[in-house]
Amino acid sequence: MIHITDGKTDRILSIIDETEFWEDKHTKSLKDTLETFDFTTFANKSFSEYLAERNRVIIPDEDGEYIEFIIENTRKFHGADGLFIEVYTSASYIELAKAKVIDPQTTPSWTAKQHAEMALSGTEWAVGTVDFAGSRTIIIESYTNPYSYLKQIASEFNLELHFRVETDGNKVTRRYVDLIEHVGGWNGREVEFGKDLMGIERKEDFSNIVTALVGIGPERDDGTRLQVFVEDKDALARWGRNGKHLVDVYEPDSSDSNMTLEQLRSLTEAELAKRINSSVEYTGDVVDLEKVPGLEHEKFRLGDTIRIKDTAFTPPLYLEARIHTVERSIKQNGQKTVTLGDYIEYTEEDVFAIYKRLRAEIEKKVSLSQVMEVTYTKEEIDTKDTNVKIEAAQDATNKAQQAEDNAKSHADEAAATAEQNAKQYAEQYTQQYAEQKAPSVTPAVPANFSATGSFKKVVLTWDVDTSKVVAYYELYASQTAGFTPSSTNLIYKGKTSVFTHDVDVNQTWYYRLRAVNAYGQAGAFTNEVSASTVKIISDDILFGAVNAQHIADLAVTAQKLASGAVDNTKLDRTSPNRIVIDSADIKDAAITSAKVATAAIGTAAIQNGAITNVKIANLAVDTAQIADGAITSAKIANLAVDDAKIASLHGSKITASSITADKLNVGTLSAISANLGTITAGEMTGVVIKTSPTADTEGIVLSGTQFKSNSMAYGSNLTIDNGSVKLDNINNYHSEVKSDAISFGRSTTSDASIFYYEPEDGSFGELTIHSRDYITMDAKEIRTPNTERGFCGVGGVTTGLTGPVAGVGVNFRTKKTYTPSSISLSGTSHNLIYSTHLHAIDISPDGFWLYIDGGDTNNAYRYWRGYYTA
Repeated sequence: MIHITDGKTDRILSIIDETEFWEDKHTKSLKDTLETFDFTTFANKSFSEYLAERNRVIIPDEDGEYIEFIIENTRKFHGADGLFIEVYTSASYIELAKAKVIDPQTTPSWTAKQHAEMALSGTEWAVGTVDFAGSRTIIIESYTNPYSYLKQIASEFNLELHFRVETDGNKVTRRYVDLIEHVGGWNGREVEFGKDLMGIERKEDFSNIVTALVGIGPERDDGTRLQVFVEDKDALARWGRNGKHLVDVYEPDSSDSNMTLEQLRSLTEAELAKRINSSVEYTGDVVDLEKVPGLEHEKFRLGDTIRIKDTAFTPPLYLEARIHTVERSIKQNGQKTVTLGDYIEYTEEDVFAIYKRLRAEIEKKVSLSQVMEVTYTKEEIDTKDTNVKIEAAQDATNKAQQAEDNAKSHADEAAATAEQNAKQYAEQYTQQYAEQKAPSVTPAVPANFSATGSFKKVVLTWDVDTSKVVAYYELYASQTAGFTPSSTNLIYKGKTSVFTHDVDVNQTWYYRLRAVNAYGQAGAFTNEVSASTVKIISDDILFGAVNAQHIADLAVTAQKLASGAVDNTKLDRTSPNRIVIDSADIKDAAITSAKVATAAIGTAAIQNGAITNVKIANLAVDTAQIADGAITSAKIANLAVDDAKIASLHGSKITASSITADKLNVGTLSAISANLGTITAGEMTGVVIKTSPTADTEGIVLSGTQFKSNSMAYGSNLTIDNGSVKLDNINNYHSEVKSDAISFGRSTTSDASIFYYEPEDGSFGELTIHSRDYITMDAKEIRTPNTERGFCGVGGVTTGLTGPVAGVGVNFRTKKTYTPSSISLSGTSHNLIYSTHLHAIDISPDGFWLYIDGGDTNNAYRYWRGYYTA
């Protein structure tokens, strides 16, 4: 079974029983440490909702331990038998590649366990079993991650990685990384074609063959690199052309800058030995006999070494190899697909040579005549102690015979049972496998492929191939003729002879079909076929045949009504079951001008408040559509009518006083004389807008670029005109605000202004404050954050002694918002003997202390004056 756990808390969310998933495939690789688990299950079960959002699944391995995977991808699809989901997962330890970043460094000489502890610190994983006790210094040349570092540790210590998790029945409790010398071992497992080897495949790759290598060593301290050339004469004779080498460059995976020439040559020769022959990989389908009673010893695991015999292979195959990859089903015990590596091939001559050597060794056993030289005959033994020996011999003979008979009987019985079980299982599985195993044959083009259109669906049929040649069919569709099939237009994948494609009415679709075998090999596509769905028109319907009971709720939309189809003759206003339209019955923007017959809508046909803004399409309401006096205030919801909804409306269509301010949601109005209520937004365009008939003398006037606010009591208060704001004649005061100046005053003899000038060259501007009268500034303190430059000086008579002669406190013109870090002094004149006799100390936001010291001459006057910069 499969356990689903929460991706954040590890809590078990649900369980999938063996009967509820299929096509499961657990793949584990030794050569790249990758591990995946994929399966298909139902998409509409209680557990289905948890197969998402990077949740995790836990499955058992073959020995009772647990393996944890993270859901990476899912694919939902609707098949002929229901809704299903394909789930693709990767082992959770792959997340170590994202756990943290390890900086470049050279580690101390640590054991493998210490290196692993450093790699796993701060992660969810802990170090488990470690088989190596030595120590190594590892150079991490670039930024890496725990997963890559663990693989580097395994390589450096010649160990192999093994990941496992532990649970308490409710959640994962611990995750371990083991570093062991060798995953798997030799358990005496031999497989033979026809017995438990169901198929064997040999792939040979010649693309990487070379006959010589140029070895390049790591960069040394002086920037140079060692270089060697190694070649193989036999490989040149076998693979070369016109006596020329197939040569490549090899750089050892090492950062040892002290590598010697001999070491480089040895590493390059070792690499060349791997590449002078073609790369061969074996893949085999092997029956797992360990579940057969009496054959428990026949098990094999990832990393184990097994022997394979296939005399039907050409040439006959005798192979000893290590299992590098295992692909299995967790619910079907009985068959695995293995990929082999680290193999040793034996020819038939090699096998017979070994057989002859073993036979010669057997023939070397001691002959009967040699035995007689060191023992007695039976008669001689019997005469030596007749009374004792006869009884002892008889007793021993009887017991030995009994033991031999018992052992033989038990062995024969066990062997016969095991042989019978194995034979029955192998025969049974061979038959099942032969039935299930599909031949590697490219499928033919599906025959009799056709498409038939009907109302809102297209039915596609073809002749299905029931043999094992075809695993499934792929059906592609497009509304474009001559389309190219791709994953974006794949609509069906399965093995049936019919498929119904649900589409819309009045559409034409084009289709192509192909068959695919169990190996993913696809056959050729069929020719393109097409079909069209039908649309029911008025000629297809008997007059009066369609009434209310034949129409589903909300089935009649704007698109379904012909222009002018609904008029007075279609509306029964006298029946107690007459149609009453309210807001819920009208689809948003469904009522357009073309849908309504002239004068078809009267007051009796509209429920109060039924017409809202979203029910009316833009420009849908025209005079011709509305009966005189039909629209009353009660019929219109608040803010339902805006300018987009009105095309041309005559006053005769509106009952007096029916459109009040709360009914309007209008951005632009023209030619309206009315009480507009409160105008909250929008745009008013006109020559003059006055607040009252007397606005010219008192009130607000808006005209073109000018805005005025007038008052008879106070004069012309406010004018906005041509880019300036004026406050005029307010208690005889005048003021004006322009883009670069503010001026104000009461008379021509009393005025003030603030003016700012900015030079065109981008240099510092100038702010001018002008007043004919006093300027009073009322502030707690004036401060500046800017650098200041000022003039200062100091002088005094020396005493011939070292120390201050004279000093002065210099106040900044404006207090600083900070304490200056230093004072820079630039003299204009002085008579100091040494410039080092001038000092600026005790700097604060207010100023500093300037002094000179003497000692050069007694009673000499020394002075300094110049500029400071703070």
